[in-house]
Amino acid sequence: ALPVMVPREIGFAIFYFGTFGSFRGAATDTVDRMLPEGTTSTIVRAALVPICGGIAGALSWSVVYPLDSIKTNVQTQKSLAPGQFRSCINMTRAMYRGGGFGIFYRGLSTCVARAFVVSSTRFSTFELAMALLQRSS
Repeated sequence: ALPVMVPREIGFAIFYFGTFGSFRGAATDTVDRMLPEGTTSTIVRAALVPICGGIAGALSWSVVYPLDSIKTNVQTQKSLAPGQFRSCINMTRAMYRGGGFGIFYRGLSTCVARAFVVSSTRFSTFELAMALLQRSS
C-alpha cells in the first residue's frame, strides 16, 4: 500500500493547505472590498476560517479519494493463494473491472461531510491558538 500512500499524503497536503490559503485569501479580499473604507470586521474574518477550512478539506479528499480507495482495498484484501496478494496496480485494474470508474468514489459523500467538519474545526483551532500565543507574547 506504500506506493499509493506516499502520493496520496503528499498530494493531499499540497492541495489541502494550498486550497485553504487560496480560498481564505480570496474570501478576505472580497470581504475587504465589500466593507466601507477604513472598517474591518473581525467576526466576518473569523467566520471565514472554518468555512474555508471545510471547503479545503472536502475538496482535498475529493481529489485523493480514489487513491485512498485503492489503498484500503490493498490493505483489506484476502489472499489470492497462501501468501499471494494483488499489487496496487493489479488492485486498481481489478476494482475498475468490477465497478468501473465510479468504484473509486464509492463512499465519497460520507468522507466529504466528515472532512468538512474536521477541517473546519482543525483550522479554527489552529487560528485561535496562534491568536492566543501572539497575544501572550
